[in-house]
Amino acid sequence: MNRTLWPILKTALTSILFFGFISITFSYAMFQGGFVSWFLFFATLPLALYVVLIICYPIRSLRVHREVTPKECSVGENIHVKITLERALPFPLFYLLLHDRLSPHISKKNLPVRTLLFPGFKRKIVYTYDIPAAKRGEYSFDGLTVSTGDPLGLVQKEHTFPIEENLIVFPKQEPSFYEQIGSNRQEGEALSSLFDLIDTTMAVGAREYVPGDKFSWVDWKSTARKRTLMTKEFEQRSGHTVYLMFDRSASDAVSDDVFERNLSFSVSMANAVVRKGASLHFFSLGEEIVNFHLDTNKNLDIGYQRLLYHMARTDRDGKRPFAQMVQEQLLRAEKDMTLVCVALSLETSFVQTLVKAKRQYDHIIVFVPRTDPEEVVQKKLQYQLMAHGIKTAQVHTKNIGNAWFEVKSK
Repeated sequence: MNRTLWPILKTALTSILFFGFISITFSYAMFQGGFVSWFLFFATLPLALYVVLIICYPIRSLRVHREVTPKECSVGENIHVKITLERALPFPLFYLLLHDRLSPHISKKNLPVRTLLFPGFKRKIVYTYDIPAAKRGEYSFDGLTVSTGDPLGLVQKEHTFPIEENLIVFPKQEPSFYEQIGSNRQEGEALSSLFDLIDTTMAVGAREYVPGDKFSWVDWKSTARKRTLMTKEFEQRSGHTVYLMFDRSASDAVSDDVFERNLSFSVSMANAVVRKGASLHFFSLGEEIVNFHLDTNKNLDIGYQRLLYHMARTDRDGKRPFAQMVQEQLLRAEKDMTLVCVALSLETSFVQTLVKAKRQYDHIIVFVPRTDPEEVVQKKLQYQLMAHGIKTAQVHTKNIGNAWFEVKSK
């Protein structure tokens, strides 16, 4: 039966049965007389009147508003939702059942999307709840369903208000350290290749301190104001090109937490690369291959914002091997560039692809998730890469911002 017709039919049937019962009690009181019969009739009369008023009550006339703050946030942040219902007449509603229709995957915890309110004579009803620890993604609130009825459940009225809201949760970004590798200088002078790219005559902003920043760069005013160590950001000159390949292969062997950690690391690394003056080509390799070219001289903020929106919406949907997609992109790559691959796991074909690429590109770095110490295959493939001069590092929760140090130390 049609879902829209069933509530109407149900209300009509229950109303007929209830008023039939009222008619029977009235007839019984008329013919039988006495205190008990008339008491039974007058006891059911107020409920009958309330049922009639509920049937006539225009639930569609409610003014419903939903406020979601903030509409853009990062993974792990809490989202505040405020629902306001207003009505013109203070009719005594016995209850209101609210059902906020939103995606169930927005949080790992159960959400209070259904709630029972007792408004009484109130003209304005406000209900608030929080979405804790939001997960990455783009979500929508499709509508708000409001239900009411009588205390006995004989009549129930329901209406869905099409108030839609969109919410986007960006991946978590952490302050990350990055510097160009492959300098011909001694290891002790490695940081000078980075400092030569920075124009320290004019500060353009402040950011949180990361290991490797000079002590003279500390912004003491911002540090005192935010109560955390802050360093100045300077104008930087583009010195080299980085190709970052992000793996979105669909694999049941890799958990969602590993993918999210790799994604957060890739976004953080992309921000660190472009802030150090490099030209970045960010390749998101999945079912659809997306390339973002970020350069300090070409609308960097707009390009990085587009990257964030893509990474907030993307998922593991790649059906082809990561090695094949990397090989295709290398056919059109620049000669003098640094190749950075963020892979979900190491495979023999991927290792072979990088070993061949090492003949043409001097600087190749591979980041993989931290594996179990007993995982022999992954360790063996990692050693093969290192044997051919390809630097590797493992990404885990505690080193997202400092994973590049593991590369420099090898």
